[in-house]
Amino acid sequence: DFTEKHVRDDIMDSFAQLSGNQTLPGLVVSDMAPHFTGDSKTDALQTINLCEQALTFAVGDDCFDNSYSPRDAKGTLASGGSFLCKYFSCGKENELDLMEAIKRAFRCVHVIKPKASRKESSEMYLLGLDFKSS
Repeated sequence: DFTEKHVRDDIMDSFAQLSGNQTLPGLVVSDMAPHFTGDSKTDALQTINLCEQALTFAVGDDCFDNSYSPRDAKGTLASGGSFLCKYFSCGKENELDLMEAIKRAFRCVHVIKPKASRKESSEMYLLGLDFKSS
């Protein structure tokens, strides 16, 4: 359960073991999904929440603050790194905090609807390129 701090710590410990040092990752990808309730609005809001938690993990918890400075970020992503998360669209007003936060942290942001995704699906991907930490 990624929402548990010890799980996020375990992820970073595993990465350090694999890389042989404390090098920060150049990419954070979230394909998480909540336990779906069957209510599309509730399920979409829960996916947005998971994306927000993944973004916080990547770039630091202050990214949702208007005064956020990537230079002071305490996240796990290396300078110039990228972030990708899957979410289900639930209206611009519900996605606004996430969109503003990612724009604060990355030089280039894209919202992507893959061609392979069914037309009726609200599945979307949010891509942040070139983390501004330096």
